Amino acid sequence: MGRLLDSLSGDFPVLARRLRDETGALRRYVNIYVNGDEVRRLQGLETEVAAGQEIVIIQSVAGG
Repeated sequence: MGRLLDSLSGDFPVLARRLRDETGALRRYVNIYVNGDEVRRLQGLETEVAAGQEIVIIQSVAGG
């Protein structure tokens, strides 16, 4: 997953900054799913992604 995000950052630098913090960690309000499983419950950014797997990126929204 980390390598996938690295490849996106070259083409979409603004997106990369919204997904990861200055240390490269996934921002706490961003949830990424691989085939329906949240990557934090798998191996985080070390989660392997194979061809054909579905990746969903969701930014949490909160309000009052």
